[in-house]
Amino acid sequence: MTFLRCIADCNRHDLSRFTPFHMGGQVVGRIRTDTLPLLRAYEDIFDFAGDGVTLSPSLEDCAARSRALMRVARDLDAMDGVLPPWMDEEYPVFADPSRPDFTSNGTAQPLARITRSAVLFFGLPAWGVHLNGYVEDPNGDGIKIWLARRAPDCFDFPNKLDNMVAGGQPAHLSPGDNLAKESLEEAGIESDLIAQARPQGCVSYLVETPFGLSPGNIFCYDLKLSPGFTPRSLDGEVSEFLLLPADEVKDMAATTAKALHFKPGSALVIIDFLLRHGVLDGAPDHAEIAAALGRQA
Repeated sequence: MTFLRCIADCNRHDLSRFTPFHMGGQVVGRIRTDTLPLLRAYEDIFDFAGDGVTLSPSLEDCAARSRALMRVARDLDAMDGVLPPWMDEEYPVFADPSRPDFTSNGTAQPLARITRSAVLFFGLPAWGVHLNGYVEDPNGDGIKIWLARRAPDCFDFPNKLDNMVAGGQPAHLSPGDNLAKESLEEAGIESDLIAQARPQGCVSYLVETPFGLSPGNIFCYDLKLSPGFTPRSLDGEVSEFLLLPADEVKDMAATTAKALHFKPGSALVIIDFLLRHGVLDGAPDHAEIAAALGRQA
């Protein structure tokens, strides 16, 4: 089994290649050092003194910081290969990312909002919501897990397997509201059914990508489904859904580091699900897997 290798691959990074990014007196991200020349033209936005890059203190509130960052992001987007494809979603930049406040009237106003497409460039923490849909075999033969195959035109990891529902977490929705939105769009799950989903904490990772550093945080949910339920994609982001026995999913997750069956971050959510539902009980590295995911053994 190579679950630990899969988890390690989702956490490969070398922070010596990155420069701290300061905002509001806090280190909020890390920018790849070799891309810093792209920012030096913005003397009114960035200060390069000291041991990092600082967003100008003259940008005193969330609105001003957000406008400045959007200006830079638009310019970076016009350059080939600097940002991933543009997405019209805003992600929050929190002073304390360990306590995100995802509500439309949240008490913790973010330091800024930034387009999702620029999050990796600045190495900012980002969040997502993922749903594990599963069915208990009525004959007592364990559980089966619903997986989604990403559409062939997805920008990243096309045709790879994903959790039943997986989506980024924007600034203006709570995780629960976002889960309801994504579940309807991606799997045709109506509000009365998704209300039965149970939050299961967060899985986090830190990995280098071709566009910058990705400190990812995934809010995990489990939803027990009836044997008669079949998901259907409404937004075209999923090419097919598969209902597979837990042991088969376990074998794919164990080898995904080599064969890349899954989108990597989604593989972490799968391993976490298998761990919590006892599918990995008896594995010789059970305690190490739990510790690597931040779970109790």
